[in-house]
Amino acid sequence: MSNLDKLVSITINLQATVADGVSFSNMLILGAAPASGSPQDIAAYGSLAEVQDAGWKVTGEEAEPVGIAARIAFANGAKLVYIGVVKAEETAVQAVTRSLDTEGWYVVAPAGVEPDEMEDLAEYIETTEKLLVYGYSQTDPVSQTELYRTAAVCCDHVYGTAVEAESGDGYKHIALCAKALQYTPGSETWAFKPVSSVTASQFTTAQMKTLEDAHTNYIASVGGRTITMNGQVKAGEWIDLIRFRDWLKNEMQVEVATLFLKRPKIPYTDSGIALIDKVMRTVLKRGQQNGGIAEDAYDSNENLIPGFTTSVPLAADISDSVKASRKLTGCTFSAIIAGAIHMVEINGDMVYSR
Repeated sequence: MSNLDKLVSITINLQATVADGVSFSNMLILGAAPASGSPQDIAAYGSLAEVQDAGWKVTGEEAEPVGIAARIAFANGAKLVYIGVVKAEETAVQAVTRSLDTEGWYVVAPAGVEPDEMEDLAEYIETTEKLLVYGYSQTDPVSQTELYRTAAVCCDHVYGTAVEAESGDGYKHIALCAKALQYTPGSETWAFKPVSSVTASQFTTAQMKTLEDAHTNYIASVGGRTITMNGQVKAGEWIDLIRFRDWLKNEMQVEVATLFLKRPKIPYTDSGIALIDKVMRTVLKRGQQNGGIAEDAYDSNENLIPGFTTSVPLAADISDSVKASRKLTGCTFSAIIAGAIHMVEINGDMVYSR
């Protein structure tokens, strides 16, 4: 014991927190193992060199689907990718099911998975809290349209014409994911993202409308830039909104659980309920700062329109039986979606004088 301890005794305890391994920033490239090499069934890779060291060929005539996909991902700014190996004796769905035990990834991005497996994969992803983003050439392998967790990317260079397997153009969905996942959930749209290592599709206006009517994504040249277009899942909802919703749910779950761990107890009183309300508002404010929830605004009559509101019950209004169960219900919130502008119409006049 030091002399200072005789005068001032201080004990500092580290607050318990909830471990949160959920990430909304990484993709899982799903495909076959390399012809040579024995990589882990699922692993994270921080560079293309690591992918090559694991055995996958990434360039040339011997390039493998997973290797090409990884090359496209890192070329478009990915800092980390997960690769899940589909074993010879299993289906793509079985491989993803096994991969769910590994945290850190959010989007499934198939590379070389057979088209006839894509429908089953899409239906399975709908039961999870992940996203599936796949590319196709000539014919969309997924016929079902009411899918809120599946996004399709038409990889054709010329509409209805198959792409060359080793060119990289068959992996335009990988470029889309690599670019969009770099943004904080709520701050982005999956349209208008400049991508590299893939070529823009040469579609006519009518062909682009056909894809957009089917809520299909594609890569186009606009103003000399190769960019992503549309940004929707097959059901017509925006990809960024699905991602932000998943992020918001996870953040609120983690923060409320952390509150339970930090305190000896949360009393079933107005002050205890107010702590839950505070956590809800903190997370919603974070979502607002990220850009997913609209900022506070005023209408034409100067009435405040808050970006979000919360509501929790009063302790006095809760029955004794509910209090005895120690379960708090009736906590709600409402948030205005910030959305994004994808198209602008401007009308003007040119005159000689006023």
